[in-house]
Amino acid sequence: LEGPIYTKPPEWRGREIPDVLVSGHHGKIARWRRDEALRRTAANRPDLIERCDPSVFDKKDREMLSILGWQPEPDGRFWRRPEAVEE
Repeated sequence: LEGPIYTKPPEWRGREIPDVLVSGHHGKIARWRRDEALRRTAANRPDLIERCDPSVFDKKDREMLSILGWQPEPDGRFWRRPEAVEE
């Protein structure tokens, strides 16, 4: 899934554009967008991450998935441990 999209003005209804997007550093902007896309995909379509070919993830992608609670399988695919349900 895609990451969030922002437009002008830089602040709207109390919501501000992340600093990285106005920094002008194209590499950091691309990384931020990729991380946000992974975050949204993990939250809304975890099945896509589970089925994804591990070769599409770079080192930073794997780090982000780890932060989000995903763990690599021996074959490189990722899975997420189910959250504990309190009774």
